[in-house]
Amino acid sequence: MKKVLLIAMIVLLSSVNPLIFSSPDKVLVVTSVRWIRRSGDVRVLEITTKYYGDKTVLNAKAYLDLPCGQILTEQPVIVGSIDPGQILKLVYAINVSELREDCSARLRIKYDSVAVRYGSGYKIESENGVLTASFKINLKGFPKCSVSISPSVLVRGSTATVTLLIYNNGDGSIVDPKITVNVEGATIVGEGTPIIFGTSKLNPSKLLAKNITIIPLSSVVLFKIQVDYLNEDGEYSSEYYSISLTAISSTGIFITAEPSKIKSGSLEKIKLKIWNLGSTRLKDAVLRIYTTTGSQLVVTPSVIDVGDIDSGENVEVGVEVGVPRGLSGSYLISYELYYKSEDESLVSIRGSFNVFVVEEAKLTVSSIEVVPQPVPVNGTVVVSITIINLGYKPLNEINVTVNSPKSLKPLRKTYYFVGQLPSQSPMSIPSSFKALEEGVYTISFKITYKDVYGVAWETVRNISIKVEKPSSTTVLTNKPNIPWLALAVALVLVLLVAVWWWRKRK
Repeated sequence: MKKVLLIAMIVLLSSVNPLIFSSPDKVLVVTSVRWIRRSGDVRVLEITTKYYGDKTVLNAKAYLDLPCGQILTEQPVIVGSIDPGQILKLVYAINVSELREDCSARLRIKYDSVAVRYGSGYKIESENGVLTASFKINLKGFPKCSVSISPSVLVRGSTATVTLLIYNNGDGSIVDPKITVNVEGATIVGEGTPIIFGTSKLNPSKLLAKNITIIPLSSVVLFKIQVDYLNEDGEYSSEYYSISLTAISSTGIFITAEPSKIKSGSLEKIKLKIWNLGSTRLKDAVLRIYTTTGSQLVVTPSVIDVGDIDSGENVEVGVEVGVPRGLSGSYLISYELYYKSEDESLVSIRGSFNVFVVEEAKLTVSSIEVVPQPVPVNGTVVVSITIINLGYKPLNEINVTVNSPKSLKPLRKTYYFVGQLPSQSPMSIPSSFKALEEGVYTISFKITYKDVYGVAWETVRNISIKVEKPSSTTVLTNKPNIPWLALAVALVLVLLVAVWWWRKRK
């Protein structure tokens, strides 16, 4: 009986010991995959992983394998060290124009050494390997909310019903939207303040409408709108909008500028829309535009022959507004409209319209590196530019396009999606080319971006590259000089014959 118990204990211990003393495997687990930004066909994918193991992996580099999409982020992504239990987030820019609805992907993290804890310290061991994790990328839609209010013109002191439209112009659903509306410069009729409404789901290309009755009390009625919603992955978003409506007096004549946002340091063409909401026709109308004393804006022409404006109609005229560099903010431009009434009497109306001057976005190319210079034919040249946001606000939707002549063959991609660049932040963008022919060529870097107001800007930088044939001196030194070698051999032979003949005579 004792022998049987002893044998049973040995068998039990032999089966338990491997579980107790063996090191756990290194495991990489993908805990979350989600889209966080979008610009056209380019989306930004965030992959959240967690590492399980008993050793810290060192010199780790991450690779994303995506057979059904184009990865724009350069690989590998340097990770460094990963401790057991550490959560790691990786971000990749992907062109999703050819991405399938359900795409398989794999994340690989290579390392070349590990750190093992011994007491209060670590011991570095040479051990390389790869952590892998496979997952699915679901091309779920990306919701995009937009807000509008109509009509855009109200009559001061009169009851008006405006329609607030919440539109989903993305390709993903807006889930459980909650809209909060506050109104300034008007009294809300029939509802409390703030106005709150919503729906269960707003699918792509669908809209949610809300009628609001108000009485305008001032010349400008401001709607402050907050939209809270979830996307299809359950992630929360909150967006804020401010929309101003113009409230006119009972005369029913006013002017609006389109576009109302103009760039600082530029000469902008805008259209002035003259509205006649009154009940009488305006005959032989003439518009005179002038700026207030001290204003640095210049508007040309200052006098415009408008002609007749029928009741309920509007007429557009074009002007140019010159804005000095450095200006920003809201500016009023005054006008005086002269016209003849139905009894041929001359009537003049004074008013003003508003333009918003957007501060110049200060993205600049701070440095250029060209290696080598000049470039030998069939050689490779690396061109790197560094861009920096010198402004005080972030720049968005930054795209860099590289254009080169046929004689400089690109060896890398010629477009880069940078996304957002914070204030005072530099970023380097490298490109490489193979020089095919001798000559002087120009490489153009075109950088497009938008400021916080959504105004588009553009910066272009041209770089000259000189391509030369390989140095002739180098070619000559590598070739043996055959004629001189033959002459030297002949001279040695003559000397040997002369010595032999002289000795023979002696």
